[in-house]
This record gives sequence, structure tokens and C-alpha cells, in this order.
Amino acid sequence: MAYVRGFTNVIVETDFKVCFAAVQEDISVSNWTLYPILYDIRMLKASFSSLRWAWTTRDANHAADWVASQARRGLCAEAWVIRPPTALVYVLSRDGLPCPPN
Repeated sequence: MAYVRGFTNVIVETDFKVCFAAVQEDISVSNWTLYPILYDIRMLKASFSSLRWAWTTRDANHAADWVASQARRGLCAEAWVIRPPTALVYVLSRDGLPCPPN
């Protein structure tokens, strides 16, 4: 999505330690379900001026879990970047992350 939107400086945060390690260290992964994703990531790396990875614990990732659950139900909108739902603002503030006021 960052590539399609033309972003050049990207920070990817994940709680998936295997994927994080594989991308950080450019190691091969024996998990065949991850291979296509890692291949795409490696091919897209050169498209960005800056690509940083951050690992977070699952406990600290409530905001991402909430957004993922909404996306699975088809409830995400691009307007959320400018005006996130109140529930997301609450989750972000509990995680200690910057967010716009309600």
C-alpha cells in the first residue's frame, strides 16, 4: 500500500517476530506461507528512500488489532487517517500513541 500511494519514507511495525527477523536479517524462512510475503517485501525495499522496521509486543499492539478486526469486517475507511473513529482514538491513547483529539 505504501508503494502504491507513492510513499518514500516508511516505518513498518509488526508483532510477528519471525517475519521481523527474516526481513531485518535477510534470512530465508522455511515457512512456505510466509515466503511470498517476504519475497514481495524484499522486492519493494529498493522503492523506498527509507524503510525501517519496528517490532512491538502483542500486548502493546491493541490499536493494530482493533484496526485489523474492523478491516476484516469491511469497516475501514481512508478518512480514518484524518478523522479516526472515537473507539480507535481511545485505543491509541491507551497505547500511549499520538492521536487527534475526539
